[in-house]
Amino acid sequence: MSKQSRRYSSMSQSTHSLTEGAKPNKKEMQNRFHEAAKNGNIEELARMIGLGVNVDSTVEDKSTALHFAAYENQIETIRYLIDMNASVNAKNERGLTPLHIAASEGNDLAVCVLIESGANPNTRDTQNVFF
Repeated sequence: MSKQSRRYSSMSQSTHSLTEGAKPNKKEMQNRFHEAAKNGNIEELARMIGLGVNVDSTVEDKSTALHFAAYENQIETIRYLIDMNASVNAKNERGLTPLHIAASEGNDLAVCVLIESGANPNTRDTQNVFF
């Protein structure tokens, strides 16, 4: 089975488990939360926040859902996460903030939204670089 097929199968099983009332583990919920942010699925984000997922939960590299939304230029998702009190200055393990991510991807509108929401444009990453 390909990696993509395994991932889809795993996500399908997770979705089925949630609809059947099973309580997913914390890591599974965080991964699904970040995937929803990446895909701009605000309805799923709201549902998961309602189930208790922390809006600033992180994946292995310490990226938050806001990092994922900034990478994919999901403007409405960025706004929603900020409205839900996501930290606009959260750093992943490389010291990158959602603003760094948006800037490095050339996502100008995301950059503007993040700065207007209080993101610090002078924050440096672990290499002492800022964008």
